[in-house]
Amino acid sequence: MPAASFANGESASSIRQKLNNGLYSDFWGRPRSIFDYIPSNQHAGLLGRTGNYDCFAAIMNALAEIENRRPTALWFPGGGLYNCSQTLHIKRQVNLVGTAAGMAGTEDTTLQFPAGVAGMIVHRSDTDSASPDPRFANGWGDGSIVSGLRLQGSGGALAHGIHLRARAVLERVKATGFSGNGCHIVADVSVPIDNPSYGNANNFRILGCSFQENEGHGLYVQGGDANAGYVEASNASGNGGAGFYDSSFLGNAYIGCHTASNAGHSYKSDNSNARNVFIGCYTEGGQTSLLLSPAMVIGGLIGDIDPESTGSVIGSRAGGATLLPSVGIGTDTGPYVSVGGNDSINQALQIKNGLNEDVDVHRLKYDAAGDLYWDVDNFGAARIFSISGSDTTIGSGGGRPNPVPYAFAPERLIIGGRGSNGRLVTTATSSPTTGEWARGDRIYHADPSPGGIEGWVCTTGGTAGVNAVFKAFGSIAS
Repeated sequence: MPAASFANGESASSIRQKLNNGLYSDFWGRPRSIFDYIPSNQHAGLLGRTGNYDCFAAIMNALAEIENRRPTALWFPGGGLYNCSQTLHIKRQVNLVGTAAGMAGTEDTTLQFPAGVAGMIVHRSDTDSASPDPRFANGWGDGSIVSGLRLQGSGGALAHGIHLRARAVLERVKATGFSGNGCHIVADVSVPIDNPSYGNANNFRILGCSFQENEGHGLYVQGGDANAGYVEASNASGNGGAGFYDSSFLGNAYIGCHTASNAGHSYKSDNSNARNVFIGCYTEGGQTSLLLSPAMVIGGLIGDIDPESTGSVIGSRAGGATLLPSVGIGTDTGPYVSVGGNDSINQALQIKNGLNEDVDVHRLKYDAAGDLYWDVDNFGAARIFSISGSDTTIGSGGGRPNPVPYAFAPERLIIGGRGSNGRLVTTATSSPTTGEWARGDRIYHADPSPGGIEGWVCTTGGTAGVNAVFKAFGSIAS
């Protein structure tokens, strides 16, 4: 019987031998070890974190053996310190695996880079055309996974820890000590191809990572193709900029993240088009967050809110935080309700017909005395009605010793319904001289005297001072 062979003509025994040698680990799931590419006399020093062997060439040689679009795991034995003299340009779909927990205070599998050298850049097929290594021509790192590794920078000239120019997954990764951002996700296919921001990192994922003590931001996201990403249970602390800074075009989701001791904002969302959402995120004390609408915070404790913020908050807030405009319900062209607050105009509720309409905008607001009132088009002087609070000044005129708290106080009142029988009832100190009036409208005297009248009634509708006629009514005894 002839020996078994595969479609490519290779015999089963040949494939078995290659399996034993690890040459088919990418297909059969057996991870390659970086030690397969490093002289054995260097292994002890790497694991003992005392060696100074440059692992850059070994890592790139291992990546070069991976076939394009055939994902492979490359394992870095636990707890080792692997020096890399140059930036790792990832142009193969690979799972770089270490044993780090991605948390503070743990002994991690570490890739260490010298001053001014970026840690890692994950590329698409067309984002590294100037690469001098022909082995990676037209290769791509889309879909790569980096897990359980610490990337350690050494300051110096501007250099980021990890730059995603392609979509990838970071899991239990720590990036610390870099002169730029710990994680730098900047990608946009609309810029020139030779621009370092060119790329597409949409749908990136970051899980259980930590970005600490970098001179820039912990995590920075920017560009027209750095959207629909997912960041979960990750930490950004002690950075020279913001903890999490998202300036993407459409927005991303942040779930259960943590910040502490950053020089900039704890969470920052400054693109007025980005629908960033922060769910159950936490901030240590003394930090502020800057969130421009339509960014939204749901639950958690994100500290004080920068007064420039216009975003939305649902749930509890830290002491002293500014309540922001909150949930919007409706459509761009129809009725729209915004529930929440805006300290600049003391707004609690807004109702309007279409997001872009600036007329007939109804608002429920508070004034300095704690009175709740309703106005239209933000004209506080022309309030429709007020509900007086405990420190109100409403009702203090006319000789009454004290204001009247907890009272309903309409500015003008229509009785008789919305139809033709509706008539205006208000107060004044004299017969009207301006305005449009209907027959039957009544004006009660706000300062009546003995022997005087209760007020005036319109007997001929029209314009006061032109053709409207008012007659006194209700004689008051002397």
